[in-house]
Amino acid sequence: MNENNEKDNEKEVNPGYTDLSEKSEDSSVPLNFDYYKKTDYSSVMRTIVIAGVSVLAIICAAAAIRTVDKRKSADIQLTTEPFNKNAYPDSPYADDLTVTEKSYTDDGLSYTLYEHHARITEYKDIFMPIDFTIPDQIKGLPVTEIDYYVFSYCKLKSLTVTNPECIFFDGDDDLSPVAVDTEIIAPEGSDAQRVAEKYGNKFTAK
Repeated sequence: MNENNEKDNEKEVNPGYTDLSEKSEDSSVPLNFDYYKKTDYSSVMRTIVIAGVSVLAIICAAAAIRTVDKRKSADIQLTTEPFNKNAYPDSPYADDLTVTEKSYTDDGLSYTLYEHHARITEYKDIFMPIDFTIPDQIKGLPVTEIDYYVFSYCKLKSLTVTNPECIFFDGDDDLSPVAVDTEIIAPEGSDAQRVAEKYGNKFTAK
Protein backbone atom coordinates (compact mmCIF):
# COMPACT_ATOMS: atom_id res chain seq x y z
CA MET A 1 0.00 0.00 0.00
CA ASN A 2 2.75 2.40 0.91
CA GLU A 3 4.60 1.51 -2.29
CA ASN A 4 1.59 2.43 -4.41
CA ASN A 5 1.18 5.74 -2.55
CA GLU A 6 4.82 6.59 -3.16
CA LYS A 7 4.41 5.96 -6.89
CA ASP A 8 1.26 8.07 -7.02
CA ASN A 9 3.03 10.92 -5.20
CA GLU A 10 5.98 10.71 -7.56
CA LYS A 11 3.62 11.00 -10.54
CA GLU A 12 2.05 14.13 -9.04
CA VAL A 13 5.42 15.75 -8.39
CA ASN A 14 6.84 14.76 -11.80
CA PRO A 15 3.96 14.88 -14.32
CA GLY A 16 6.34 13.80 -17.07
CA TYR A 17 7.34 10.63 -15.21
CA THR A 18 6.49 7.36 -16.93
CA ASP A 19 6.36 4.21 -14.83
CA LEU A 20 7.87 1.37 -16.85
CA SER A 21 8.64 -0.89 -13.90
CA GLU A 22 5.87 -3.34 -14.64
CA LYS A 23 6.00 -3.53 -18.40
CA SER A 24 8.16 -2.16 -21.19
CA GLU A 25 7.42 -2.82 -24.83
CA ASP A 26 10.55 -0.97 -25.87
CA SER A 27 13.56 -2.94 -24.69
CA SER A 28 15.81 0.05 -25.46
CA VAL A 29 14.19 2.12 -22.69
CA PRO A 30 15.55 1.21 -19.25
CA LEU A 31 13.10 0.31 -16.53
CA ASN A 32 12.25 3.13 -14.11
CA PHE A 33 13.49 5.66 -16.72
CA ASP A 34 12.25 9.20 -16.08
CA TYR A 35 11.03 10.24 -19.53
CA TYR A 36 10.52 13.89 -20.28
CA LYS A 37 9.33 15.04 -23.65
CA LYS A 38 12.09 16.91 -25.45
CA THR A 39 11.42 20.39 -26.80
CA ASP A 40 11.12 20.59 -30.59
CA TYR A 41 13.38 23.46 -31.72
CA SER A 42 12.76 23.01 -35.45
CA SER A 43 9.92 25.57 -35.58
CA VAL A 44 12.04 28.14 -33.70
CA MET A 45 14.98 27.68 -36.06
CA ARG A 46 12.66 27.90 -39.06
CA THR A 47 11.35 31.26 -37.82
CA ILE A 48 14.90 32.59 -37.28
CA VAL A 49 15.99 31.50 -40.76
CA ILE A 50 12.94 33.10 -42.41
CA ALA A 51 13.51 36.36 -40.53
CA GLY A 52 17.20 36.42 -41.54
CA VAL A 53 16.38 35.77 -45.19
CA SER A 54 13.74 38.54 -45.12
CA VAL A 55 16.21 41.09 -43.69
CA LEU A 56 18.81 40.12 -46.29
CA ALA A 57 16.23 40.48 -49.07
CA ILE A 58 15.32 43.99 -47.88
CA ILE A 59 18.99 45.04 -47.80
CA CYS A 60 19.59 43.68 -51.30
CA ALA A 61 16.45 45.39 -52.63
CA ALA A 62 17.53 48.75 -51.17
CA ALA A 63 20.98 48.39 -52.75
CA ALA A 64 19.41 47.51 -56.10
CA ILE A 65 17.10 50.55 -55.99
CA ARG A 66 20.04 52.86 -55.25
CA THR A 67 22.01 51.34 -58.12
CA VAL A 68 19.09 51.79 -60.51
CA ASP A 69 18.65 55.37 -59.33
CA LYS A 70 22.30 56.12 -60.11
CA ARG A 71 21.86 54.71 -63.61
CA LYS A 72 18.76 56.65 -64.56
CA SER A 73 20.78 58.55 -67.15
CA ALA A 74 20.77 55.51 -69.41
CA ASP A 75 16.97 55.66 -69.62
CA ILE A 76 16.57 59.37 -70.41
CA GLN A 77 19.23 59.95 -73.04
CA LEU A 78 18.31 62.54 -75.67
CA THR A 79 14.92 63.50 -74.24
CA THR A 80 13.81 67.13 -74.15
CA GLU A 81 12.27 69.33 -71.50
CA PRO A 82 10.61 72.71 -72.09
CA PHE A 83 12.02 75.96 -70.80
CA ASN A 84 9.89 78.80 -69.49
CA LYS A 85 10.90 81.39 -72.07
CA ASN A 86 8.21 83.79 -70.92
CA ALA A 87 9.88 84.05 -67.50
CA TYR A 88 13.48 84.12 -68.74
CA PRO A 89 13.54 85.12 -72.39
CA ASP A 90 17.11 86.41 -72.18
CA SER A 91 18.61 83.24 -70.71
CA PRO A 92 21.56 82.07 -72.84
CA TYR A 93 20.41 78.50 -72.17
CA ALA A 94 16.74 78.92 -73.08
CA ASP A 95 17.16 76.76 -76.18
CA ASP A 96 19.35 74.12 -74.52
CA LEU A 97 16.56 71.57 -74.00
CA THR A 98 18.21 68.19 -74.67
CA VAL A 99 18.53 66.20 -71.45
CA THR A 100 21.60 63.98 -71.19
CA GLU A 101 21.49 62.86 -67.55
CA LYS A 102 19.51 62.98 -64.31
CA SER A 103 21.17 62.12 -61.03
CA TYR A 104 22.23 63.61 -57.68
CA THR A 105 25.36 64.80 -55.94
CA ASP A 106 26.83 63.42 -52.72
CA ASP A 107 25.61 66.46 -50.77
CA GLY A 108 21.94 65.96 -51.65
CA LEU A 109 21.36 67.96 -54.83
CA SER A 110 19.29 66.37 -57.57
CA TYR A 111 20.16 67.74 -61.00
CA THR A 112 19.39 67.54 -64.70
CA LEU A 113 22.20 67.85 -67.22
CA TYR A 114 21.59 69.31 -70.65
CA GLU A 115 24.07 69.57 -73.49
CA HIS A 116 25.49 72.90 -72.32
CA HIS A 117 24.29 73.53 -68.75
CA ALA A 118 22.98 71.99 -65.53
CA ARG A 119 19.76 72.61 -63.62
CA ILE A 120 19.28 71.94 -59.88
CA THR A 121 15.90 70.25 -59.39
CA GLU A 122 15.75 69.20 -55.73
CA TYR A 123 17.57 69.40 -52.41
CA LYS A 124 17.06 66.34 -50.20
CA ASP A 125 18.53 67.44 -46.85
CA ILE A 126 15.91 70.13 -46.32
CA PHE A 127 16.04 70.11 -42.51
CA MET A 128 19.80 70.47 -42.11
CA PRO A 129 20.63 73.93 -40.64
CA ILE A 130 23.94 74.35 -42.46
CA ASP A 131 25.71 76.81 -44.73
CA PHE A 132 25.32 75.43 -48.24
CA THR A 133 27.06 76.35 -51.49
CA ILE A 134 25.64 75.61 -54.93
CA PRO A 135 28.46 74.25 -57.09
CA ASP A 136 29.62 76.28 -60.08
CA GLN A 137 29.72 73.17 -62.25
CA ILE A 138 28.48 69.60 -62.34
CA LYS A 139 30.46 67.23 -64.55
CA GLY A 140 32.01 70.16 -66.36
CA LEU A 141 28.72 71.94 -67.12
CA PRO A 142 27.87 75.31 -65.53
CA VAL A 143 25.03 75.28 -63.00
CA THR A 144 22.82 78.07 -64.35
CA GLU A 145 19.29 77.17 -63.21
CA ILE A 146 17.59 76.49 -59.87
CA ASP A 147 14.21 74.86 -60.35
CA TYR A 148 10.96 75.94 -58.68
CA TYR A 149 10.85 75.73 -54.87
CA VAL A 150 14.10 73.75 -54.50
CA PHE A 151 15.14 75.71 -51.39
CA SER A 152 11.72 77.10 -50.40
CA TYR A 153 11.26 74.80 -47.41
CA CYS A 154 14.89 74.34 -46.38
CA LYS A 155 16.30 75.23 -42.97
CA LEU A 156 19.64 76.40 -44.36
CA LYS A 157 21.46 79.14 -42.46
CA SER A 158 22.91 80.49 -45.70
CA LEU A 159 22.92 79.68 -49.40
CA THR A 160 25.93 80.72 -51.46
CA VAL A 161 25.68 81.13 -55.23
CA THR A 162 29.04 81.79 -56.87
CA ASN A 163 27.98 81.65 -60.53
CA PRO A 164 26.60 85.09 -61.49
CA GLU A 165 24.69 83.52 -64.43
CA CYS A 166 22.67 81.24 -62.15
CA ILE A 167 18.95 82.05 -62.18
CA PHE A 168 16.11 81.01 -59.86
CA PHE A 169 12.72 79.93 -61.25
CA ASP A 170 9.85 81.85 -59.65
CA GLY A 171 6.47 80.18 -59.23
CA ASP A 172 3.13 81.77 -60.00
CA ASP A 173 2.53 82.42 -56.30
CA ASP A 174 4.44 84.59 -53.84
CA LEU A 175 6.48 81.75 -52.37
CA SER A 176 10.19 82.54 -52.29
CA PRO A 177 12.55 80.19 -54.18
CA VAL A 178 14.69 80.32 -51.01
CA ALA A 179 13.33 80.13 -47.47
CA VAL A 180 13.11 83.67 -46.10
CA ASP A 181 15.17 82.81 -43.01
CA THR A 182 18.10 81.80 -45.22
CA GLU A 183 20.83 84.34 -45.94
CA ILE A 184 21.71 84.53 -49.65
CA ILE A 185 25.38 85.09 -50.49
CA ALA A 186 26.01 85.82 -54.15
CA PRO A 187 27.67 88.20 -56.64
CA GLU A 188 26.21 91.68 -56.71
CA GLY A 189 23.82 92.16 -59.61
CA SER A 190 23.07 88.43 -59.89
CA ASP A 191 19.62 86.86 -60.00
CA ALA A 192 20.24 85.61 -56.46
CA GLN A 193 20.36 89.23 -55.31
CA ARG A 194 17.04 89.87 -57.10
CA VAL A 195 15.50 86.95 -55.21
CA ALA A 196 16.79 88.24 -51.86
CA GLU A 197 15.47 91.76 -52.44
CA LYS A 198 12.11 90.57 -53.80
CA TYR A 199 11.32 88.08 -51.03
CA GLY A 200 13.05 89.68 -48.06
CA ASN A 201 16.09 87.43 -47.62
CA LYS A 202 19.20 88.88 -46.04
CA PHE A 203 21.69 89.43 -48.87
CA THR A 204 25.48 89.51 -48.67
CA ALA A 205 27.52 90.41 -51.76
CA LYS A 206 30.29 87.96 -52.54
